[in-house]
Amino acid sequence: MIPTFFVFLDALPLNINGKVDKKALPAVDFERALQEEDRPTDDVERRLTAIWQETFKIKQIGVKDNFFDVGGDSLLAVRLMLSIEEAFARKMPVAIISRASTIRQQAELLRNEIYFDPESIAISIRTGGDGKPLFCIGGKGGNPIRFHRLLRYLSSDQPVYFIRSRGFEAGEEIKATIEEIALDCLVEIRKIQPEGPYYFLGESSGGLVAYEMAQRLLRQSEKIALVGMLDTYLAEMKLEVVSKTGSEENNHAA
Repeated sequence: MIPTFFVFLDALPLNINGKVDKKALPAVDFERALQEEDRPTDDVERRLTAIWQETFKIKQIGVKDNFFDVGGDSLLAVRLMLSIEEAFARKMPVAIISRASTIRQQAELLRNEIYFDPESIAISIRTGGDGKPLFCIGGKGGNPIRFHRLLRYLSSDQPVYFIRSRGFEAGEEIKATIEEIALDCLVEIRKIQPEGPYYFLGESSGGLVAYEMAQRLLRQSEKIALVGMLDTYLAEMKLEVVSKTGSEENNHAA
């Protein structure tokens, strides 16, 4: 909800009734002079710049401008990635916008022919570091770029993976239940991290998926370090919590 552009005035123009005279307000100038380092340096960056300009309806966009800082949201991310896929004949998952959120970063992916497995629902956003990965699970029908702003508060050496929803790729079978989605996610997650401790963070219904995954792993005597839920709706639901021993006798309701 933060505006992309600000116009500063010494005073607001008022009409004879003392109300703001909207017609007298100056027009917002969306144009700005780009520095040399903000200009495209090759054909890939020029083509990407044209796609961004069309997507945002802004003429002056620099190659180092951040997608989210210029007003990007989940809907614009889908539109932008589809346009890039069409122009470059390359698969670009929507969630990758958090890893490559500038024209320059996206051009680097395209120049180096970094491809993404369309069958995998796990997308690496930040790799490297000695810590255990944080797996972020988006809500049903959503994409996990909503976690993007969280990244700035994490250590730069914290590995992060986004787990996208099924159904965005042609021919994908959509999982209907939380249990099916959790099992599907665990297959991908354990390819990346075979054993615990595991760190899960789910948004909306993704929080229920994170919880279900944790329960399954605890029953297998795996260690769970974190199960985070963001805006997860739990009314009229009874969650069975399995203790770390996995014993049914130690179960209790939460």
